[in-house]
Amino acid sequence: MLLVLFVAETIPHFAIALDLVGGLLMTPIVFIFPPIFYNVLKYKVNGYVIKGEAFLGGLIVLIGILGCIASSTESGIQISRLKAFVPPCYVSSVEDMKTLNATRFW
Repeated sequence: MLLVLFVAETIPHFAIALDLVGGLLMTPIVFIFPPIFYNVLKYKVNGYVIKGEAFLGGLIVLIGILGCIASSTESGIQISRLKAFVPPCYVSSVEDMKTLNATRFW
């Protein structure tokens, strides 16, 4: 759990990175692979695939491919719009403490 917290705090724009990973990895798992596997297994078991099921599976795969491309493109656009690197919060808090200690007259 601490590793997840460390990664989330280290990556400045974690939501954009999460969008990119989700678009690239989750879309194929949810939309592309299941219809393909279903049709392959159906063909191996029965020796044929019903045309309606094959068409519907192909349509779902096409929608999944379009969604994957759209999501990845949008994430790439968001990444390209980032202007500067933002240091993690724990680095900026250490720098703030150094500045604060340097300005005190003890």
